[in-house]
Formats: sequence, structure tokens, C-alpha cells
Amino acid sequence: MRAELATALAHSISPDWVVRIAAAHELAAIIEVPAARSKLAEMLGDAGDIAVQVEAAEALVRHGGAAGLVTVLTELGRRSDDPQCDYLAYRIAELQQSGDVRVLDLVSAVDRAELSAEAGIALRDLLVLIGG
Repeated sequence: MRAELATALAHSISPDWVVRIAAAHELAAIIEVPAARSKLAEMLGDAGDIAVQVEAAEALVRHGGAAGLVTVLTELGRRSDDPQCDYLAYRIAELQQSGDVRVLDLVSAVDRAELSAEAGIALRDLLVLIGG
């Protein structure tokens, strides 16, 4: 596990965005490791490419359960004035609409009282987008 984590962490800082996308998948496979989950959260703010951010968001929601969704919502709320964040929200909505991930089930597992105000607003907006 240590070698997998080290490899994925090295890939996550590659100058090549394709390698960073692959790192999101590698980290998702070991998401139960706190450092992997933390790196995926960090990748939500990847300055180099929106595709990396989208892959990190999908990995967190697909493999990280309600906690992963909260991580994405927090980022969406924090960057609510960033139009690129729309891509993250649309991808999460697509996961629900395609049936790949039951995002609404994850939402029901979220303790809304523990959400930051920004994450709460992002959740409300995501539910509107999903139609839930």
C-alpha cells in the first residue's frame, strides 16, 4: 500500500495533466488511506487543468461516500464565483442522472448541520441541478 500511495502522490504532481488524471484514479483505489483522500481534495484546486479537478471530484464522490461528497461541496461553495466549478457540479449531477453513483443517497447521509454555510449553498444548488 505504501508503494501505491507513493506512486500516486508522485503522479499527482506531474507537469503532465494526463498523468495527474491517472493519479486521481490511483488515489481513488486507495481512498481509505487518509493521505490519498487528502490529496484528492487538494487536486480539486488543480491550477493546471479543469479536467484534473473534475476527475478528483468524481473520484471523491464515487469512492469516498458522503464524506467525499462533502469535500466536493465544500470546494464548490468556496469557489462559487469561479465559473469553472460548474464543470464539477455538472459531473456530479451526471453521476446521479446516469445511475453510476446514487448521489441523492449520499446526500441523505450528509449531516447538514455539520456543513459549512458555503457547502450548504453548494448542496442546495446541486440538488436543483440534479432535480432532487
